[in-house]
Amino acid sequence: VEHNFFGRDWNLRGRLLIDQTSRSGSLPPHDWNDDEIEQFNDKNNNDYYKLRIKINDDNYLVSSVLKCQLYANRAEERIVLHSDGNGNLIGFDYFTTNSFCDKNQKNKKKRNGIPKSLEKSPQVSMSFGDKGDSPYLPEYEVQPPKKEEKSFWSKYWWIILIVGFVVLQSVAAGAAGG
Repeated sequence: VEHNFFGRDWNLRGRLLIDQTSRSGSLPPHDWNDDEIEQFNDKNNNDYYKLRIKINDDNYLVSSVLKCQLYANRAEERIVLHSDGNGNLIGFDYFTTNSFCDKNQKNKKKRNGIPKSLEKSPQVSMSFGDKGDSPYLPEYEVQPPKKEEKSFWSKYWWIILIVGFVVLQSVAAGAAGG
């Protein structure tokens, strides 16, 4: 597994160990060097932190999270690997337990400048074909759907009908009386 700091070069993050019988895996905690810490803290919180997994000589699978999602209290990294019925890796979800970014949030760093979530081993699980974990869908704050705005006639047809009926009655009463 390799990681990328906001468009820079890919660096080795660690070796992903997969146990297909228990449908789990492990990625040991990364030993961050000074250059990586500097690169990680170099940009703002709206940048992406990316992971990629090599599946063969020329092909990689890539996923990312916002940097600010890594700083939340008790945020943890999660990886869900997806494979076909033959056990070939076809995709993965990379996410944190924190699905939103607080604009006023201060970066909670340890002394070395890396979020606590990146100092631990991420939780890794697997899904095979139609069995196992489904792709992760974070619970983002979603605005309610906007109601379709109605036209003038669809809003006020009943008022127009009543006014028309009253006018028709007064014209009919005037013609009968006169």
